[in-house]
Amino acid sequence: MESVFRTTGRWLRGNLHTHTKESDGRVEVAEAINKYKEAGYDFLAVTDHRKTVDTTDFTTPGFLTIPSIELNGRDPQSNFIYHVVGIGVTPFEQEDREWIGPCQEMIDKVRAGGGVAILAHPYWSGNDVNDLMNLRDVCAMEVYNATCMRHGKERGEVYWDSLLERGKMIWGVAVDDTHHYDIDVAAGWVMVKAAELSTSAILAALQAGRFYATNGPAIVDIEYDAQEIRVHCSPVTQVRFIGRRGSGRSVIAQPGSEITAARVKLPRSPYVRVECVDRQGRTAWSQPIHIG
Repeated sequence: MESVFRTTGRWLRGNLHTHTKESDGRVEVAEAINKYKEAGYDFLAVTDHRKTVDTTDFTTPGFLTIPSIELNGRDPQSNFIYHVVGIGVTPFEQEDREWIGPCQEMIDKVRAGGGVAILAHPYWSGNDVNDLMNLRDVCAMEVYNATCMRHGKERGEVYWDSLLERGKMIWGVAVDDTHHYDIDVAAGWVMVKAAELSTSAILAALQAGRFYATNGPAIVDIEYDAQEIRVHCSPVTQVRFIGRRGSGRSVIAQPGSEITAARVKLPRSPYVRVECVDRQGRTAWSQPIHIG
């Protein structure tokens, strides 16, 4: 896999999970979009529950809104709750009868609508890794969901690593899942490397893994060869190189100091992913890199 930092394109900041008063959010669509514009975002997916809200009129030459939706329901076999975010879908609504049914049906609905499927907040939902292994055509899962901080379940790296260790390659995203517009606005986002600011370009980049996720730090560069992997980032206290089981390594700054670069020998693992952690515990997550 070619490093996203060596591909052509421009970096675009976006939120992939947003609610408004069209479902259970606290603000109107116009106010929600304006908050992200003011925060310096390039694109926004309004993902109200069970319906695609028309945000076409809010797209401008410098700011893109992407037609999206969040589907939710309960699997009658496993009895687990699943939420699936569909990015870039042809507008549709989820019917009442579709609240009950396997998660795969929701994913298939998103894919049939031309969208990219993202598994939402697996920790908050109490999902089972064995069931997640059987899902097809899921582009990514939320490894950080800001609104779930209210319940202490905002992070999902353990789910991510469990799937990666079992051979299921899946990307990781950070999102707001904005509802209250307090701690859950402009708190988790993706930095996408895309050819242009368009829905098709962003969807292509998401599917290809040409992005990283963060709730604060920036990853400037990742390069690797047959012997080692090297990272440059904004000032952080730790850079973690995470592979299969205990194969990873961490580079930790001296007490009271920060680092902006780290390098380690490639772990004995079929993949490695990078986390850059700052003083506040905020993290940037690279996508898993195939190395073996």
